[in-house]
Amino acid sequence: MNYLRSFLDEAIRNFRETCEEDLHTFVASGMKNHYLYGSSLDINTYLTQTALEQRLQELKIINKLHNEEKEFWINLIKNTFTTNCVCLLIRPSGLKLDNKKHSYEKMVEDRKSRLGRSGLEEKARLYRIADEENKVWIKTKGVISEY
Repeated sequence: MNYLRSFLDEAIRNFRETCEEDLHTFVASGMKNHYLYGSSLDINTYLTQTALEQRLQELKIINKLHNEEKEFWINLIKNTFTTNCVCLLIRPSGLKLDNKKHSYEKMVEDRKSRLGRSGLEEKARLYRIADEENKVWIKTKGVISEY
């Protein structure tokens, strides 16, 4: 239990740090996860809005978990590992993999021949510029100050 409590304490610290340093990324991440994992199954708008609000209440959820008794965690682990579940065995098709590989290689060669040497150098230059721009860290206050 001590390890679990220290793990949750660390999650609380990380959450607070994220909100202080980069709140817009936290909200954007919550909305993205809501779109990917929650909104498509919700039938009415109220459920969708409620689910999004719950996703953005991470600190409240972590605090609730922090206060749970030992029995809660024991039952959670038992139920997780003893419940029947569906397991899919997927065998990749070698033929499809080869087809994808050949079509990708053909696409790359076509693009190289279409762009030529100077075009490839220009794309590499644009990539380096974009990569440098993406490495610049902008604090939340600077991003949202214009609003």
